Order: sequence, then structure tokens, then C-alpha cells
Amino acid sequence: MLGNQFYDRAAGNSGQLYGVREAATKMEQTKALDRIDISAELPVSIIRDHTPAASLPYHLNQAQLNKTKTACIFIIHDKTVAFIPTQNGIIVFDSHYHGTSGAFVAMAPNDAAFELLSWFKMINSIPHNLGSVTCVLFR
Repeated sequence: MLGNQFYDRAAGNSGQLYGVREAATKMEQTKALDRIDISAELPVSIIRDHTPAASLPYHLNQAQLNKTKTACIFIIHDKTVAFIPTQNGIIVFDSHYHGTSGAFVAMAPNDAAFELLSWFKMINSIPHNLGSVTCVLFR
């Protein structure tokens, strides 16, 4: 709800869609967020890839190893969700409508990232494996 309220204030009635970098910049400008660092938007797969850095779990693992306050903002199939790596596991927050269940928050152990992504793909009926990730470090 907070994200929707922020969007309504930032975009007005324009219907403009924002990428992660644009939304974060708007949030900084309105003082909704303190200082943040934003990575480049990178293509990633939600299934195992021959190149580990080409998969979302690689980026989640890097953020968790750095012990930073980082959210990995993942966009796939016209949906944006937040994956938050922690010492206790990976949290996924998806605020989209899911039939009768609405939004969901789920958590899995760090070593079960691909299983979490398989579940995420199934619950959202996502027909493909490639999306993009932008990591946001909160200071």
C-alpha cells in the first residue's frame, strides 16, 4: 500500500511507469528514503545457468555475503518483486494480486534459492525464466 501511495503522489494521473532507478531517485528526492546506492539493471535467470553470475541466486548470495541492507528488485513478466537476502534466509515480497490470496511474503533458507524461485515462478504462472535485477543498498 505504501508503494502504491508513493506512486500515486509521484506519477499523479499520468500513468507513467518507473524503472527501479527512476523510482529510487524519486523516493530520494521526496525524502522517502535516505541515502541509497543502486546497481546497474542486469539480465538474470531464475533457473540454474552455466554462468553462475547470470542467475538471480548469485546476486542474492553476493548481497548476503556482503552483510549489507540490500534488496534485489527483480522484474519478470511485467511484475516487480523484492528479494531480500538475510543471514536467516531469503525473503520475497510480492505485493501483486494472486487470485484469492492477494500479496504474499515468503522465506526460504539461503541454500534453497532455486527452489524458492521455482515456487515463485509456479505461483505467478510465469512462462519464461529471464528477468532483470537491480540491487538497492540502503545506508
